[in-house]
Amino acid sequence: MEAKHDLECQMIERLLESGHPQAFAKGLMMADSALQGGDGKLAQSLLELLGAHPTPGDMALAMAQLASDTGAWLMTSGDAVAALDWFGRSCHLAPKLSVPWANQGAALIRLGRMAEAKTALDRALDLDKNCLSAWIALGNLAHAEGRFDDAIEALQNALALDASSDAARCDLAEALKDKGLFDQALDVLSNGQESPGSLTAQGNILKSMGDSEAAAQAYLAAYLQGGDPATRAKSVLLTPVIPDDLEQIASCRRKLEEGLQAMIADKILIDDPERAVGTTLFHLAYHGLSDRPLMELAARFWRQACPSLAFEAPHIKAWAPGRRLKIGFVSRHLHAHTMAKLNRGIIADLDRERFEVFVFQIGKIDDTAREIAATADHACSLAGPLDTIRATIAEAKLDILYYPDIGMEPTTYFLAHARLAPVQVVACGHPDSTGLDSLDAFLSGDPLDQPNAQAHYTEPLLRLSGFPFYLRQPATGSLMPDREKLGLPENKRLYVCPQSLFKFHPEFDAMLGDILKRDPRGQLVLIEQLHPLITARLKARMQKTIPDLNERLIVLGRLSPTDFMTLLVLADAVLDPWRFGGGSSSLEAFAQGVPVVTLPGDYLRERVTMAAYAKMGIQELVADSAQSYADIALRLAQDFSWGAKLADHLRREAPALFLDRAELTRMEEALIGLVEGKR
Repeated sequence: MEAKHDLECQMIERLLESGHPQAFAKGLMMADSALQGGDGKLAQSLLELLGAHPTPGDMALAMAQLASDTGAWLMTSGDAVAALDWFGRSCHLAPKLSVPWANQGAALIRLGRMAEAKTALDRALDLDKNCLSAWIALGNLAHAEGRFDDAIEALQNALALDASSDAARCDLAEALKDKGLFDQALDVLSNGQESPGSLTAQGNILKSMGDSEAAAQAYLAAYLQGGDPATRAKSVLLTPVIPDDLEQIASCRRKLEEGLQAMIADKILIDDPERAVGTTLFHLAYHGLSDRPLMELAARFWRQACPSLAFEAPHIKAWAPGRRLKIGFVSRHLHAHTMAKLNRGIIADLDRERFEVFVFQIGKIDDTAREIAATADHACSLAGPLDTIRATIAEAKLDILYYPDIGMEPTTYFLAHARLAPVQVVACGHPDSTGLDSLDAFLSGDPLDQPNAQAHYTEPLLRLSGFPFYLRQPATGSLMPDREKLGLPENKRLYVCPQSLFKFHPEFDAMLGDILKRDPRGQLVLIEQLHPLITARLKARMQKTIPDLNERLIVLGRLSPTDFMTLLVLADAVLDPWRFGGGSSSLEAFAQGVPVVTLPGDYLRERVTMAAYAKMGIQELVADSAQSYADIALRLAQDFSWGAKLADHLRREAPALFLDRAELTRMEEALIGLVEGKR
């Protein structure tokens, strides 16, 4: 192939040097033929030769179109940087063509250069209001920035221009999905022709709805049609949001292991897993088992499928820490999110004599994100492909990279495969092992993880003494326990479990059933999931254990933060789910003097509430068995004076959980110790 390329390039070069009148036309024809045949490298070589000579005026438009087509080929190949160069050449040759400007905008979006992308797309639409590719890219820009309404409007405009556009249809469906309009998203896809892209989008939507079986079928159909290994990986990595029973948990974990082993054996390659696959094994953590073996197998698969994940920042080889350690916090959730609550105090209050603080915020920027950025010494909003994000963080030449969470979304999971700082740590924002050997510590606590817990982690487990959290105390204004406002009955005892429904382990159903059986006036109160199918699946499963569930269950709609806290205050008993308990929600409850019944288990994810009680010196609400869990819940709901005493105790002791400088000092010393160990 290379010899053929050389011969064709030499022929065009000789024609150009000899001044042959058809040399340029011949070169353009050969470049076009190469692109049509999928040989973008030859097309680039030929166009480079032509570009070294003056472009005849009557050939400028054809040259511009071919330069743009070459950029499009490079985009498909995953090289947005080279693509951007070719789009720029095209715009220079034919500045009044709209499509090259639109393509330039799409490349800039891929590279995370959103402001420049908007300028290019506005230029394209100024030139041609009916430029399909510009509307598609404008929709994708708005989607990437979390402006879902703008994204939907732009992509609807694109689809109105060309109802047969698979790209516009699939991108519109994805935007509708991320706004929570799942049924509309599926309707959009059903109105178009079936393709690998539409089937993949259908799988993504069904997965978000909690229908993993139907999602798997869609991904399989997409893979059989298109043969894209990324779609195969999507199918293998699917796990049910609401498992039917322990047998399904065992079965899906077995299938996951077999699927990963098969992909490793087949040596499949995926150049950009964050964009092409875009998923993690998030739901494994809710199975009540050690996930280390499966997470390590997944990490092994990804390292083989995408070797570039093992990037190393250039400064590490000659690293020497300064007096102030440069620490960077990176997360997609440093906005109005639980991770912001857990980390903004740390970011603001780390000792600036010892640390220089960088914040890398991926995705959404809101008032909380801006507040966090303002407290850091340096703040950077990250967007674009993984290699761009890696390069930006590497330029900071950090001593420590701190991940508040890994595993809840794909960007930081894939980012964490790289070595971007000599010391890399992950906190317990997602309380599960990552399976990655590129991390130097999993930050936990003495009460959070038991002495033998290292067996559950790939990362070296760092069990800090005390309660290793440093967060602000939430506002504790007076909340009226107004049942009528939330549509709750006055004459019932309310057992409230205010957690995401995917936290409900199958074994927890029987514990809830026991409470309801022993209290005829009891009502279980839950909060619905984003899609009703998830709620329906949980109800169907629970009905097997609680036959009269329909009469005993109240499912509330999504609540505002104020209404959420009101629900906790008016509950007769608040229940911590077994196998995966509350975190910041328990701490917020304690600040309001609301007791929470908990049953700690073997893993960090079911021990946070217990650890908080240990710091406050409270034992009465910590069960040691399913039986005692029900006993405590029933007493709390029925013995008003006992509950009132506990509430008073909590209000007195809860301040100790928040902004305890001793806890932050222990974190600082641990981080400094990790750096010293690397010198």
